[in-house]
Order: sequence, then structure tokens, then C-alpha cells
Amino acid sequence: MGELLSIESGDTKRALSPGRLIPVRLGGGETVLGFLPDALPPSADWVGICGRQAEGLLGATLALGRLDGIAGRLPHPDLLLRPLWAREAQLSSRIEDVVTTAEEVALVGTGDETDEAREVWNYLRALERGMGASGAIDAGLLCDLHELLMDGVRGREKAPGRLRDRAVWIGRPGSGPRSARYVPPGADRLEKLLDDMSGFVAAPSERIPRLVAIALAHYQFEAIHPFLDGNGRVGRLLISLLLCRYSLVERPLVYVSAYIEKHKRTYYDLLLGVSRDGAWEDWIAYFLDAVRTQATDAAVRCGLLVRLREDMLRRVLDSGKGGAKLDALIDELFRQPVLSVKMVHESLGVTDVTARRYVELLESVGVLEEITGGNYGKRYACREVLRLIESDTPEIELFGG
Repeated sequence: MGELLSIESGDTKRALSPGRLIPVRLGGGETVLGFLPDALPPSADWVGICGRQAEGLLGATLALGRLDGIAGRLPHPDLLLRPLWAREAQLSSRIEDVVTTAEEVALVGTGDETDEAREVWNYLRALERGMGASGAIDAGLLCDLHELLMDGVRGREKAPGRLRDRAVWIGRPGSGPRSARYVPPGADRLEKLLDDMSGFVAAPSERIPRLVAIALAHYQFEAIHPFLDGNGRVGRLLISLLLCRYSLVERPLVYVSAYIEKHKRTYYDLLLGVSRDGAWEDWIAYFLDAVRTQATDAAVRCGLLVRLREDMLRRVLDSGKGGAKLDALIDELFRQPVLSVKMVHESLGVTDVTARRYVELLESVGVLEEITGGNYGKRYACREVLRLIESDTPEIELFGG
């Protein structure tokens, strides 16, 4: 935030900015100006803001309601929705320039992994951990999620699961703090800031719609920037957690990473605009459009998940062959779209012979495809589930329109 650093002097507050500049200590006793965000909620005309954002609020709320209704009618929803989690994990990591394929990520579940795929797999683990948590969304939970995200991957040397103990700054690679785009508050302020944020998300003001409260909380987390690395991914996890905590959706269905990845420059500029100018409405409008867009996309993908499952079952039925647990194996493919005969044997509790027969049958009807090309350690992929995860136009790729 080079523009932010141009404010005249430390511990001063710009009229519209929701915070103030304070000295942040660097190594060697040197200091630089950093931004200390005010506690939430911001002092603002929320009646006026919500009135001006009424169309965006209504559009996002209706899209979430339609999606929740569709998801509630899904057979085996927890299994069938796993591909949506995988898509969010992949795209959230792509924002951080970690690019991998859905197949590479699924291979991590079989024991084969690249460093990039492990990062995405860790995001899935953190998402599952967060959704299973029932306590407060506080520094302890956020540190747990961060530890899972950074487990054994790039950045693992940067204190996984612990709040940072030194200053950080955001800018071009190799740039120093004085030319940074943004300098967050010093490490000595983090616990108090996160406690305040936790209090807000636990009981937002009744004047503020819950979707707007999530937009405020996401900004606040990114402004605090409590970790040495991985803040963006934890901040996007926070959005998913709060959508469920506030009962806007029953299950974790809506993920905004796809929208942010397409509009990344705008995303960063809008967060900066809040800190610099108090431009809350611009950020809120962006966030509401992201939720509406991704809820609509998730509803389409839910329908395709059901359609794809029915099509797979039909192919098995048409083959004239079958097995008592083949339906369960097809459901398993939505959770783990790359697997081995051994994994089928273990997950279904069938003999090795039966597991091999099931895999060969699904291969013969085009549900599975052998991807390793060797005689041993074969892996089989369900390409259709992988395409549903990766594709921006899954209906066209799966069913021709």
C-alpha cells in the first residue's frame, strides 16, 4: 500500500479510513509505518449502505436459498458435494500461484503426490477441519487451520499454526517495507485484534446483514494478516465457515475463490481501498456479486453431480453385470476420483478379487480409466468427476451442452 504509506505521520487517522497508521518495528530497531485497523463494526450509516446494496443483497440471498434447496434434495449429499470442495481448494491455491490439476490432487489420496498437489490437498483437510469445528471462530481455530494448510509444503518453515512474531509487508517480490503496497500491524497487536474480530463474528450487530458481516470479517482478517504466510487461504476458508455458521447455507457449498481468481487485481485493489479511503461499499458490492455468482455456479454443478451419478449407474445396469457394492463404489468416486484396486478392497470391505472385478467393470463401461500404464501399482481415474471439478463449462464437457 504505497498510497497508504504516504499519509503524513505515525499514529494519525485519515477521516474515512477505518484505522490509523502506527510505527511497526523491524529488525535492528528500525521502524516503518503500518496500518492498524479499527475494531469491527465500522462506524457507518448501515441503513443507507444496506439500502444502496439491497439489489446485491437480495440477489446473493436468493442464490444461496436456491442452492440450499437443491443440495437438500441430493442423494448422499456429503459424498456428492466433495467435488465442490476440491474445486475450491484448487482455485484458492491458484490465487497464490500454485497451479495443479484435479488429477494430481486426487493422486495425493493414493499416496502419490507433488508439492503443489499437497498444498491443495492440505486446503481440503483444513476445510474439513473447519467445518467440523463447533467452538468459536477464534485465533485458536485459525491457527489450527493454518497448521494444516502449511503441513509439509512450501512455507512450512514459516511457523505453521502460530501467529507471526515479526513484521511483514505486502509488495512486489524483493521489495522492502518502505516501498510496500501494505504493511499490516506489528506482531504485538495480533492477539487483541483477533480477539476483537472473533467477538464480532460471534455476535455481529443486528443492523448489519450476515452476508455483509462476512465481507467485513474477511477484510479485517486480511488487514490483520496474522501469519507469516498463507493468510489468503485462511481468509477464504473463513468465508466458507461463516456462511455455514450464519445458516446462510446448511452445508459448505459456496466458495468465492473462482470469482476472486478471475478478478484478482480488483480484489486486492478493493481491500486496499477500504484501508485507504474507507471504501466499504465498493468492497461489499464485489463480495455480494462473488457470492451470487458462485452460488449460481454451485447450483449448476449440483445438478450435474446428480446427473453424472445417474448416468454412471445406468451404464453399469446396461452392462448386465453388477455387484452388491457397486453403487457404493460409484459414490466413492465423488469423494476420491483416483483410486487403486487395493483402495477399493479396503474402503468397501470386499475381497481383492471382487475389488478387481468391480474396477474392471467400471473401466469397461467408461467410468474409470487406467492412468499409470504400468503392470504394478495401477491407478484408475474417473475423468468425468475430474472434469466437473476443473472445468469452467462442465455441462458442455460432460454432456455436450
